[in-house]
Amino acid sequence: MTSKDTKLVAVDGRDALAGVLIRPGNTEATVTLEAWVKGFDKPRAAHVLRQVADQWHPRIGLTGVLDEIAAERGRQDKQWGPQNHPDGTGSASQQTAAGAARARCQLAAERGEVTWRLISDEEHAEAMAEADPVTLRAELVQGAAVYVAWIEAIDRRMGTLPALLQAVAEQLPTDDPQRAAETLAAMPGPTTVADDTTGELRS
Repeated sequence: MTSKDTKLVAVDGRDALAGVLIRPGNTEATVTLEAWVKGFDKPRAAHVLRQVADQWHPRIGLTGVLDEIAAERGRQDKQWGPQNHPDGTGSASQQTAAGAARARCQLAAERGEVTWRLISDEEHAEAMAEADPVTLRAELVQGAAVYVAWIEAIDRRMGTLPALLQAVAEQLPTDDPQRAAETLAAMPGPTTVADDTTGELRS
């Protein structure tokens, strides 16, 4: 790294009402999160965090999911180019598997135990059972729609923030630094604990 790539930024945080710092974690593809709230109520701090997250990376809604899928398709084409393979579908064993997957999903639905995995298994198996390209295409569209619906459900479950920030926004207490440290330490993945009552955190 050369000097022209380096920036020194000084931020006066003495009047900050809340803050979140994200640093590289101790292992690959992880981060540590440092968060504090001071003189600001938790619901308003969470609202601000959600507004920032929505500006940086909107996740909720069909349009956002389809945008992500389009971006991924672009990456695939850039890496592999157009792909034109035989379908490899429509065998007797695949048709039998489709019937079994359909029965499992229907039974789970009757028992109130249906899951996204069972729904997607049924749609996948039904597509694999089709030899006719028109029918196969229709089944693939249905399967793709199920995956999109599943992603939307995950996004609704997580909220617009990434999971760890969502947990902070919902759980971080504003008046008890020790409890804040315990809350963060109990989260999955990299954890942080409070050094002192100012909200400084260490890995």
